[in-house]
Amino acid sequence: MSSPDQLIIAFLLVVMASSWSLGYYVFLRNRGAGSSRPFLLLTFLIGFWALFSLVSRAIFMSWPEGTLSLHDLPVMLDESTFFAVAFMGPAVLHLILLNLGWNRPKILKRLYLLYLFSLLSLVALCFELMTATPVFHTSFSLHNGVYTAERGAFFYYFLLPYNYIMILTALFLAVWRGVKPRYSMERKNALIIVAAISAGFIANIAQIVTEGNAPIDITFLGFFATTLIFSVAVLKYGLFVVVPVKEESERATKASIPEERVILMHEADAIPLFSEFVGRGFYGLAFTSREIEEFREKSGLQKTTVFRLTENPVRDAINPSLTEHHELLLFIIRDFVSRPEGTVVYLQGLEQFLDAARLKSSIDEISEIVQASENGRLIVVNEDYAADKSE
Repeated sequence: MSSPDQLIIAFLLVVMASSWSLGYYVFLRNRGAGSSRPFLLLTFLIGFWALFSLVSRAIFMSWPEGTLSLHDLPVMLDESTFFAVAFMGPAVLHLILLNLGWNRPKILKRLYLLYLFSLLSLVALCFELMTATPVFHTSFSLHNGVYTAERGAFFYYFLLPYNYIMILTALFLAVWRGVKPRYSMERKNALIIVAAISAGFIANIAQIVTEGNAPIDITFLGFFATTLIFSVAVLKYGLFVVVPVKEESERATKASIPEERVILMHEADAIPLFSEFVGRGFYGLAFTSREIEEFREKSGLQKTTVFRLTENPVRDAINPSLTEHHELLLFIIRDFVSRPEGTVVYLQGLEQFLDAARLKSSIDEISEIVQASENGRLIVVNEDYAADKSE
């Protein structure tokens, strides 16, 4: 094995390990975020792409001398590429829809049909690989002409446009939100997303221009850069939103619930009221300075999204003392209550991170966001501020 081959294999191993590790780290860190799952899928695909490229090279180098030519290696790498990108288009589009406000349940349910379509495409790819790749030519006695016809008809007239359409759609939506953001935080998110998608798209154009003569698939490197950009965005800027989850609460009663849109009260009363709202069919979202498991135990809610307000870099954490994280908190709440269904937001512990002036300004701004929504409710736990408002 030559030194260049050793370096390429070492690089592929590093990409595979780093993609999967980064994907799981971001997922475990932000499991409450709606975009964590499609991001995990995206990083898994990149790692899978590296694994298939690695296997293709290993097969090429271990095959009996004279059986395969150097011309066959790009073809084998093409096969591994198509395997890896079967779900790339839906995953990228899913991530963009979640992060830029098009996260209505009806839209997401239709998106899952694209995943199903990709799965069916992958089954077809498996059959094509087993019957038409150079490695299996001797077993199935197929000719290169048949291989070229099958590959051209299936890949270029079906699968490739399918993925291109979804990725270009995602890029268009990101540019649209960047030009016409609904609020300032969204413009930054849109610009990050445009940069991330463009990395993979530009790399694919470079791969076509160079006619695949590079030692490593340039498209693969571009999409690896895409995952790195998304990772930085998630970990540094909190680029994620919440997909609402309904939950039945065993502690819900038939007691009447307040008609007010903004409710200020003590924590002992606030948690049962929040559980009551969720038990009545409201989508719930909670921010608390307490341990998440402690909050779940007190509320009896196991599926409802909960974020912890803390300065420590723990899972599902937001640090309101940081300007970008405080903007993120407002961003999540605004996006969450924008849906027409009933929503309820629980907010406790904000006073631990903000001075009196910023606390009042923050709660007033959150209250205005909720009151401007169609069916939003806000439960604020802050004894001092509640006392001031009641006077």
